[in-house]
Amino acid sequence: MHSINKLKSQLHRAYGIRVALFFVLVLILVAALFLMYQFSQALYQLHAVEAERDRWQRPADVLDSLKLKEGDIVADVG
Repeated sequence: MHSINKLKSQLHRAYGIRVALFFVLVLILVAALFLMYQFSQALYQLHAVEAERDRWQRPADVLDSLKLKEGDIVADVG
């Protein structure tokens, strides 16, 4: 009888550990998904800012107006 109670206690403890581990893994997964979402939002916002900047700075027009030839050296300062 004592060994049956001991076995039940061990099984109950093992079940509790598995449940706790499951919840920890779910928490880690949710945190990872949240970070991936935040990263993708940051990339989207960065893309939007860069596109807007290219509209008013017109880098292609600037380079065209320089009339660069192959072999010319340029530097972007600032």
